[in-house]
Amino acid sequence: MAKARRSRNPAQRIRARTATAILAALLCASCTVRNSNVQRAQTPVADTSNSPLEQDKRAISGLTGVRVVLHADNFFSLPSPRPDTGCAGDAKAFHHPYSHAGTAPSPLPASAMDPQMSVLPAFLKNVSVDLTHANTPDSAGFPNQAYACSFGSGASAPPPTDCATFDTSAGYQTGYYTLYDQVCDGSGPIASADPALSKLLAGGIYFDLDRTALGEQENLLLHLTYFPLGTNNVVPGGSRAVTETESARFKVHLIRTGLTAYDLRAAFQPRHFTYADTDRFPQVVQTLAVLAPPTGQLRQDQILIPLAQDPAIDRIRVERYSGSGLLVEAVLHKAGTK
Repeated sequence: MAKARRSRNPAQRIRARTATAILAALLCASCTVRNSNVQRAQTPVADTSNSPLEQDKRAISGLTGVRVVLHADNFFSLPSPRPDTGCAGDAKAFHHPYSHAGTAPSPLPASAMDPQMSVLPAFLKNVSVDLTHANTPDSAGFPNQAYACSFGSGASAPPPTDCATFDTSAGYQTGYYTLYDQVCDGSGPIASADPALSKLLAGGIYFDLDRTALGEQENLLLHLTYFPLGTNNVVPGGSRAVTETESARFKVHLIRTGLTAYDLRAAFQPRHFTYADTDRFPQVVQTLAVLAPPTGQLRQDQILIPLAQDPAIDRIRVERYSGSGLLVEAVLHKAGTK
C-alpha cells in the first residue's frame, strides 16, 4: 500500500497539495475575518448622549413657546456685542412662556452650545431689535464695541439718535426698548428732507423663524405687552405733553427673508435700513395688524400669526410706523394647525 501511494504520479501529488493549500488558505482567511469582526466589535463607540448638542435638545424638548422680556439686560449691547458677529441688538436671555419664579418669569436654561445665551424653541432662529444709536463712534464716554456692525459715519449713514434704543441712561430710564418719535428725524429708511417722512418706519422687533421646525399648517400666537404713548403722557423730562403726531402707531408684518441664522445676526444696525428693501425681503402679509391705540397705559394684545398662508414666511416684524412707545415683552407660542 505504501508503494502504491508512492506511485501516485506527480500531477496527482501537485493537485492534492494545491487543494490542501487552498483549503488551508480559506480556513486562515475565515479565521482572519472572524478575528477582524471580533476586533471591530471590541472598538468602543463614542457616547454622544451628553454632548452639548444633545443637552440643548433635551432642554428645548417639549418647549412650545418663549417669552422675550424686552429689557437691556436680556440683549447684546453696544459695549458688549455678540461674540460671533460683533453686533448688538440680538436677544441672549429667554424666559419660559408661562411659568414664573416669584413675580419674575422663569428663565430658560443656558445653552450648552453657547453658554452666553439661553436656549430657545427650535422654531426660532433669532430675536432682535433695531438700534438707532449703533453708529455712534466709540469713545471713552460711550464705548461702542459694535461700531463695525453699524452703518458708520459716511455721508449716507443715518445720524446716531435715541429714536429706538434701550432706555437706560436717558428719557424715562426704564431699561425697556423705547421709541421716541421726537428724536427720530432722519432715523428712518425714507431719504427725505421732510422730517415727517424721514422719521417714519424707524425701530421695532424681528422674530425670525425656522419653518422646518413647524408644521406646514401650523400657526403662532403673539402676545405683546407694550405702552403706547398718547396725549395724556409727557415727553422725557416732563417738559410738555406728547402731541397727536407723536402718538404711538405700530404695525405687524409677515415677511420672507430666506436668510440663515448667522446672516440674520450679522446684519448691520439699525437693521430697518437693510430690510426696507421689500423687493429683496417681500412682505407676504403687508399689514397683519395695526396697534394704534395711544392710550398712554400698559396694554396687552394678542395677534394670530397665520403662517399656514405661505410656507415661505419666516419673519414676524413688529414695526414702529410712527409715534412713541415702550415695548415691554412678547410671548410667542404655537397655536395649532389651521
